[in-house]
Amino acid sequence: MATCLDDSVNLSESLSFGMNFSSDISPQCSPMKSKPVSLDQSFSAIQAMFDSSDSEVEPFEIETKDYYISPSKSRLSDSSIIEKELNENIVKLADEDEIPHTISEIIVKYWFHIDQFEAGIPGKALAVTIMDYHESVLKPQIANKIYTQLDDIRTTISLEDNMILFYCSSIELYKMLSNMEQFMYLVKKLAEKSVESVAKAFGGQIVAMISTMLTYDQQTPQYEQVLSDLKNIRENFSDKLELYQNIIEYADCAITNMIITDKLLTSIEEFIWANTNLTIIETQLDKPFNRFRQALLAVVAHKEILANPSALNELIPLLPHNFIYFMFCMQDFINYQQLEAFAQNNHLNFNVRCDDFLFKPQIIVLPSIQ
Repeated sequence: MATCLDDSVNLSESLSFGMNFSSDISPQCSPMKSKPVSLDQSFSAIQAMFDSSDSEVEPFEIETKDYYISPSKSRLSDSSIIEKELNENIVKLADEDEIPHTISEIIVKYWFHIDQFEAGIPGKALAVTIMDYHESVLKPQIANKIYTQLDDIRTTISLEDNMILFYCSSIELYKMLSNMEQFMYLVKKLAEKSVESVAKAFGGQIVAMISTMLTYDQQTPQYEQVLSDLKNIRENFSDKLELYQNIIEYADCAITNMIITDKLLTSIEEFIWANTNLTIIETQLDKPFNRFRQALLAVVAHKEILANPSALNELIPLLPHNFIYFMFCMQDFINYQQLEAFAQNNHLNFNVRCDDFLFKPQIIVLPSIQ
């Protein structure tokens, strides 16, 4: 399989959405009554439904940024760092963590400035340097310290293009060091965390685009622009299909959860409108949103589902019963007495935390090792 170095993403194009949300939107261009919701809103609407208040529940973390991103300068690309400071950092890392000097030098010069190198180069450089040492020198505790340093760098990255560069280098480590016993688990874990970072960033952007798009009429310039931006995301990850699969997985979970956590859709007309547009969205992204589609179907067909609970497993097998119940509770147009009967017939357990039934990405797909 080609390495990330050979199939790098066009980073500048991936973030050039070029939309302008500041322009006035005509009332005729807003099929949804509600405005686009924020992913940072609280979970108070759903937490109020639970009896237990022993501890504050941390919900499934959904990170997203505004649709228009004005990239701030990453500290990883701070040109004020001079050679003297680099050398001091190298010596400090080597002295404090007992990491060989040459490895510390690679981490500081390459990984701290990952945006100054082609995709995958820092990962290859570090892997080659590590492989030059005998396994008896790089003991498990040293391997753990190397992993910790790299993961600390990952958590400081805020720019999406740098996240992709970190992903590419972590994949190179994963490919090249998976046969080293003391590193095989750590490099896989680092690669998975880098996937999570990219999935949250770009999956969050997709969710913001979709929730905004649902406020527009079809054939309007704003609607067409969002479709174009969604297509651009797909095209920019066309050579990183495993990473793209994780991005869509994250986006599908996040936007489905928002029906409960953010009251994304509040009327039957809005659910029907979203269901109508979902096929268009899936076509642009070339991936299905299976959970979101079933959630929309559940609300659109809520009368049939409440009247015939046996249809649940056939029509909406991906939705847990607790999720269906609380999603229905968010909708004022659904009969509450029927909801009570639904809860009793399905023996719902209400002694649960809200994040126990919210969706979480199920898989982390990494490139195969050849």
